[in-house]
Amino acid sequence: MAQFQVPQFIETEPKIVGPLTIKQFMYIGVAGLLSFFMFFTLRLELWLILTVIMGLAASAFAFLKYNGRPFEVFFMNAALYIWKPKLYLWQRKDVQPSMPGVPKMPRMQAAPGLPATSKIRATWLSLVTKKASPIPQVVAPNPQQASQAVTPVQTPIVHEVFGTDKTQKTSLTPLRNILSKKDKGIIK
Repeated sequence: MAQFQVPQFIETEPKIVGPLTIKQFMYIGVAGLLSFFMFFTLRLELWLILTVIMGLAASAFAFLKYNGRPFEVFFMNAALYIWKPKLYLWQRKDVQPSMPGVPKMPRMQAAPGLPATSKIRATWLSLVTKKASPIPQVVAPNPQQASQAVTPVQTPIVHEVFGTDKTQKTSLTPLRNILSKKDKGIIK
């Protein structure tokens, strides 16, 4: 079995320019170039003040670490804390998940004869969120008729139980009369 060397020091950046990493070199280099160009355009006193400020800032960004993190991270967090509101209200970010290597398929259109998905979804939601019983009830048109007898309802009678497959008019009374025709011993 082949042995592989375990990578070490993966958190340290490689030294590119002498003892400096590329990021450190860029901070010091940009500050040096700006100082060089300002030397020819500004008075000596103003140039000296700005060079000291830029040198300190570039040195802080290049070499300073705060709580084990680069100074640029600390600076960005401090700036965001100052400019963002102090009371945080949750705001959903619309981020579309992307899967690398999976091609994006075009959106399919519904067939012209089929109902729209929104109608199906609305029907489903109305069924799921109803508090009423799914059993249909007979409702009287006015409250005075509510105390009267219930109108007959068409109910199918299955032929395996009763020996016939006809639809028969029955009321909401017990099935004693119907069952008594077939077998008198079931209901007493």
